[in-house]
Amino acid sequence: MKPGERCHSLGECRKPFAHTGETFDLTDPCAFTLPTAAAAITEVLGCPYRFVGQTVEQAYDTRASFHAP
Repeated sequence: MKPGERCHSLGECRKPFAHTGETFDLTDPCAFTLPTAAAAITEVLGCPYRFVGQTVEQAYDTRASFHAP
């Protein structure tokens, strides 16, 4: 995926109803991982985002204060 294409796609997320009822083919030969997504969001929004991998146990622990399942 080219950086300009990724930024364009993420920019479209700011318009939640602009594509109601549409479907899009968003596949690409390169991997788009969660760390890659965080970097792209950071680039588009200008605020730092990061992905922090967790084990299942860590995930439950970090959400416990919110009473999340």
